[in-house]
Amino acid sequence: MASKVIAIGAHPDDIEIGAAGTIKKFADSGAEVTFLIASFGESSHPSPVTQREQRKKESITSAEYLGVKQIYFLDLCDTKIEHTGTTVNAIEKYINLLEPNFVLTHTKEDGHQDHKNLAFSTISACRRKKINILHYETPSTAQTFLPTLYSDISNTIQYKLETLKMFVSQNHKNYLDPEVIKGLSKYRGYTSGSEYAEGFEVSKFYLNDF
Repeated sequence: MASKVIAIGAHPDDIEIGAAGTIKKFADSGAEVTFLIASFGESSHPSPVTQREQRKKESITSAEYLGVKQIYFLDLCDTKIEHTGTTVNAIEKYINLLEPNFVLTHTKEDGHQDHKNLAFSTISACRRKKINILHYETPSTAQTFLPTLYSDISNTIQYKLETLKMFVSQNHKNYLDPEVIKGLSKYRGYTSGSEYAEGFEVSKFYLNDF
């Protein structure tokens, strides 16, 4: 039976930075992958409405390129995402609707308040559910991030690099430099035994029944 995967990001491009290679692997294996994007990351832009539309289009294009089946926008407030019932309920709605067996989200070990709070809210939304919860890293992730599960993305690293180019509105950001992306993937691969890898912390993981 094919896996069902929900990947959750606070802003457009967060999921791709942290887990695009793994998302592509899931999609290629026949998994049904869904993206939840909590906000449009528009708060720092002088024209928020224009930025919202631009980043929404970029997210949809990227998701389609990676083979994602569905993408939903939660329309939460950029920079003001809180770990409250509102955020938990917004996520839990799709957990109950789609019944995933994998959820990928931000790590709690993150300096950005939106990322950190979304991680806590995801864990709450998945309470009492038999779901594997994996936490990816982004540029604001703290040094205390300690991956214990790795995904070999040697065959999908190029997809990761290509999909990040689609976020044209963010191409001035240093952390989207292809050499930076490749460098971290190379490092995670080196420490885990592959050419390129993505690392994840684990909140909950079920072994297959024996």
